[in-house]
Amino acid sequence: MARQALVSGDERHLPARDAGPERRLARDVVDSRFTYGQVFFALIFVTFAIAVVNNTIAREIGNFGALISLTVMVLDGARNGRKARFAVTAKYGADAARGISSYAFMRALLPRRFRRPPPKVARGELPR
Repeated sequence: MARQALVSGDERHLPARDAGPERRLARDVVDSRFTYGQVFFALIFVTFAIAVVNNTIAREIGNFGALISLTVMVLDGARNGRKARFAVTAKYGADAARGISSYAFMRALLPRRFRRPPPKVARGELPR
């Protein structure tokens, strides 16, 4: 039942990790923005392809690009986590915001189509 709720987005049967209006607001904050995690995995595949090239300079550039990409992804995830925590704190108070930053950070790392429960807001739409 919880698995079906994650796939369909049914709020009544979500597991405890995703249940509650605070988590819903955090999901909406993350889903309303473009996150770097959406392109990170594609860039990693390109980096792996460069790694098999028999050219030292190309491999060095690929490794540097992967390091920069990982750094940008972590910073973007942290920024999204902070924004979600501030939104939840403003609407529900500081007690409700406990754990929201890490929840939003992990959600921001995933490409939009792989997020469960699925996004309910469009990009650019302000969360309620």
